[in-house]
Amino acid sequence: MLLIHGFASSADLNWERSGWVRHFTENGRNVALVDLPGHGEDPHHNDGSWAPSRIHLALAKVVESLGGPVDVLGYSLGARWAGSWPPSIPSSSAA
Repeated sequence: MLLIHGFASSADLNWERSGWVRHFTENGRNVALVDLPGHGEDPHHNDGSWAPSRIHLALAKVVESLGGPVDVLGYSLGARWAGSWPPSIPSSSAA
């Protein structure tokens, strides 16, 4: 399961601190967190790397590193990215 955080936030703030990661893992889900380009702990935080094409590419690399289709859940801006999931990135479901 890939969890995508909201606008001007981070994976830690939206998913870890709020208890959602614990909830999903305690219920048998494997969870992957990512900070979107230009957000959170992203090392390229201020270099303009938040262009939509760059964000889709970053998410595709995460899914590839996880070995294939994953369920995708987003909050706020993350929900927008999940809802506009490109067909070229394998996912089981996106919400």
